[in-house]
Amino acid sequence: MIRKYHTIAQFKNQTSRLFISYEHQKYRVFAIEQTSESQELNDVSFSSKEKLAFVLGNEVKGVEQAVIDVCDGSIEIPQFGSKHSLNISVCAGVVIWHVFSNTYIENLEQP
Repeated sequence: MIRKYHTIAQFKNQTSRLFISYEHQKYRVFAIEQTSESQELNDVSFSSKEKLAFVLGNEVKGVEQAVIDVCDGSIEIPQFGSKHSLNISVCAGVVIWHVFSNTYIENLEQP
């Protein structure tokens, strides 16, 4: 059975409305951002039964601190070298693949 996914939406200057909506729908919301409290993406696991939302910020400015503060946590994509930012489409692809491969694909492999 394939999970249902929501359409990606942009909520510019309406972050509090978005969080209230997701909170009522029992989503876990994570900022994809490098912070002192971030967990590495490889160390985070998700259940195929939980609802997830990810906040992706501007490549240069990142996710605003006020938004990070209301998220359930922050996740960092491990990177090597001197560059410590990714294009938002690359970032989204990496996160989505990680979630998909750790929920849907692993469920297919179980007897």
